[in-house]
Amino acid sequence: RITDVKGSVKASATSGDIFADINPFGEKENIFSSSSGDVDVVFATVDGYGFLLDINTNSGDIEGDLDIELDKISRKILRGVVGSGDGRVKIVSASGDIHEDAR
Repeated sequence: RITDVKGSVKASATSGDIFADINPFGEKENIFSSSSGDVDVVFATVDGYGFLLDINTNSGDIEGDLDIELDKISRKILRGVVGSGDGRVKIVSASGDIHEDAR
């Protein structure tokens, strides 16, 4: 569980879930990966926020409610630009669900 993050993050789990509440503004890089757990990421929508979003899952679902300009979407991949597109957020799960949302 990671909350109130204002910098870059790299977090991974082998058989557990990841929950992150981040402030994605500026040229920060946030990478989250899980082998067999869910990944839930909540983004603070502050002025100037934005990032390139790259989500991949092998056998989980991708769910979310972000205002995103899509580049690629399929059952296993979601890629696009959110807001300013300055930073980078990559979320990978081998066999877990991925949830992304804004607050």
